[in-house]
Amino acid sequence: MARLNSEGIWREDLLLTLRTPHLVEDARRKKRCFVCQRTGINRAGLCDVCYSQLDGEELREANRYIDGLNP
Repeated sequence: MARLNSEGIWREDLLLTLRTPHLVEDARRKKRCFVCQRTGINRAGLCDVCYSQLDGEELREANRYIDGLNP
């Protein structure tokens, strides 16, 4: 998943970002995906398109927010 907006994060920074609760909270406060800046995000701070492209450890970290295990 490439960065689609110059304000979004790079893919290689995604796992670190998901492991940093205040960055996820910032995306949720702004109501914009922190990868592509689309609106309509989930509890992990990702839009449906970016969330659907997660795999492995990224998916596990994102699901911790969705399942309510992370703030």
